[in-house]
Order: sequence, then C-alpha cells, then structure tokens
Amino acid sequence: MKIIKVIGLLQIAKLFELLIPIVAIPVVIKNIGLSEFGVITKILACSAYCVMIGEWGFNTNLVSFLKLKKERTQKVFLVFIDVIKIRVIYSLFVAIVILNLVLFDCLDSLIAIVITLWIIASIFQCRWYFQAEDKLVLYTIVSMLSKLGTLWYVFFIMDENSIKESYLMSLALPMLFVSFFGNLYVFRMLYTKCKINLFSFCLDFKILFYEGWSLISSRVISNLFNPAIIYLTANLYSNEIVGILGVFQKIGTGVVAILTPINEVIYPRLAGLYVSNNSEYKKIFLYQLSALVAAFTLFLLFFNIIENQVFSYFNISSEIEIIVTFYIYSITILTNLMNMAFVNALVIKTRTRRISLISMTSVIISIITFYFFSSTTNSGLILIALTYVIQQVLSLLLVFLYYNRGKNFEHDIKSNKGIEDEK
Repeated sequence: MKIIKVIGLLQIAKLFELLIPIVAIPVVIKNIGLSEFGVITKILACSAYCVMIGEWGFNTNLVSFLKLKKERTQKVFLVFIDVIKIRVIYSLFVAIVILNLVLFDCLDSLIAIVITLWIIASIFQCRWYFQAEDKLVLYTIVSMLSKLGTLWYVFFIMDENSIKESYLMSLALPMLFVSFFGNLYVFRMLYTKCKINLFSFCLDFKILFYEGWSLISSRVISNLFNPAIIYLTANLYSNEIVGILGVFQKIGTGVVAILTPINEVIYPRLAGLYVSNNSEYKKIFLYQLSALVAAFTLFLLFFNIIENQVFSYFNISSEIEIIVTFYIYSITILTNLMNMAFVNALVIKTRTRRISLISMTSVIISIITFYFFSSTTNSGLILIALTYVIQQVLSLLLVFLYYNRGKNFEHDIKSNKGIEDEK
C-alpha cells in the first residue's frame, strides 16, 4: 500500500509539472513573441544535451550503488564527493566552451550567463539519493514549490517589455535552489569523518564512471533517432506531417512522465532485493512490468473517450488515418517505460556494457527500414509511426534477451561478492 501511495503522489506531482508549461507558455509567447520563444526552445534543447552528458548515468547508477553499499557510509560519502568533483570539472569545461562562443560572437553574453547557470543547476541535481532512500515525495514537493517561482514571474512580473533572458533566469533560479537543497541535504545525511583527496578518485567511483559511459552513449544514440526521422520526414513528405508527429510526441512524453513514478519507486527496492532475496526480486519485477501494462491499458481506454476533444484542442483533424496512426504510435509509450525498467534492472546486475550497441542496432535498422519503405508507400504518417514502434520494440526485445542471458551464473557471482563484502 505504501508503494501505491508514493506512486500516486508522484504521479500527481508529475501532472502538476506538466501543467506549468501548458499554463505559462501562452503568456510567455504573448509577452516576448513566438520568434523569441523559438530561440528559447532551441537554446534549451542544445543545453539539454550538455546536461545529459554531464549527468553521465550517475542518477541511475548511484541508486543501485547506495542500496548495495548502504551500510558502508564512508564508501558512499567518498563516491558522493567524487561525483561532486567530476561535476565541478565538467561545469568548468562547459563554462569555458560557452565563454568562447561569446568571444566569437556566436552567443549573447547575458544568455550565456543564464544558460550556464541552468546547465550547472541541472547537472548537480541529487534526485538519485531521494529515490534510493524512498524520499522522492520530499524532493518532489521542494521541486514543485520552487517552480511556483516561475509561475509567479510569468503572471505577476512579466510584461511586453520583458526579454527572453529574464524568462530563462526564472527557469534557472528554481533549479539552482533545488540543486543547492539536494546537495546540502545529501552531504548532511552521508557525512562521515574520513580523508578526502581532492586530486584522485576512489575505486568505486571509477567503476561507476566506467558503467556510466554505457548509459550515456546509449542515450546519445537514442536521442539522435528522433531528429533524424524528423529531418527525413520533412524532406520526403511535408512539414504538416512533422507537426502532427510533434503533437503525438507531446502527448506520449506527457503520459510517460506521469507513469514513470512506477519505475522510479520500484527501482531502488529491486536494487536492495537483488542480492538479499532474488526470488522476491523476480516477483516484484514481474509486478512492475504488469503495472506498466495495466497503466498503459487504462490510458488507452481513457484516451478513447476524449480523443476527439484532444485532437480538436491541438487543431488536428479527427480523420480515421490520423486516429489509427496515433494508436500505433502510442505503443511507444509502453515500450519506452518497459525499456526503462529493463535498463534499470541491467544497472542492478552491473551489465550495461551492451546497451549502447543495442541502441545503435535498433536505430540503424529502423532508419534503414523507414528510408526503404518511404519510396513504396504514400501513407507517410503511418509509416513514421511504425518506424518509431519498430525502433522501440526492437530495442526492448534486444534488452530483454540481453537481460536474460546468463542471469543465474551472474547472480551467484554477485551473491558471493555480497558475502565477501559482509566479511
């Protein structure tokens, strides 16, 4: 019951976070104009890649690490300090790159300052600790309250004379606050008296850093798939189809965000059970996958009732082809969530080395399939939806096969390691 309660609270919080841009964006566009808002969108999209690289998979790997090493507080604290050090180094690197963009007149100095703050604040988030310690509700409440500052600025301060840099700052400051709160809280909870070497990294951190490469390379490859398909669609078909696809993606992203707490809450529990109680681990993992299927089914039933209103809101025709295409594309919601679940399980099993290869394989096969069939069909919208489904299903199938390969032997090894650690 506690798990269900936490998942419910987090889903409400996710829904609130999704409503903030829906409410604020029309006001922002009215005050600074659609063109300036487009500039903001491009800046944040580029910055998101910087954040993704800087995150380096730590927010996933550290959850499992904390669960397995919870009693070894000194080890966890040293890893936390090392993560801070590498993030400081990366932040300095980003700041230097952005400074050079300013010097070569590629970026405005004021935007450069604000976007640097936004990237650094995003990189230093400590959501991993709250997830591992079952305190995500606390973290989410703090995050929600801080984001009210953005709404306050948009509705009570912003006017027609406002500039895009001020809106960007209203996005960056709440993230800085959450980052400061998170790091201070984690430092206070993990602090132990021990020798800290500022110029070297501990062995546990080096292992996590190596494992992080598999996760980050996989995400970089996967994130290249969407712009590649959009570019091909715009050239082979029309921008109108790209627009319809964009609406589908916004709906899909929103549903994934609302259902993600199922994975976020269960993941740390699985990490704690994998070594200590493998049979319970398998049972809960099966429950997790079943819950994702059930939640996705409920979404389809609900959307079937409101589909005409949704398409009308986005000014999209309710033609049969468009409706059928959306339901085909919606399969990616379930596969996306299940991919997350299996990748988390691979992190727990410390088997992430092949994830990037799996992502690359699914992306290449899907793009080739799309390009091959694009010359033989006039129904571009359905083909695009099927391409996204093929990429996600193929990725899920390969991850599933990789997850089940040699699992018993690996569990024996990990169990032995756990016994040796206790000794």
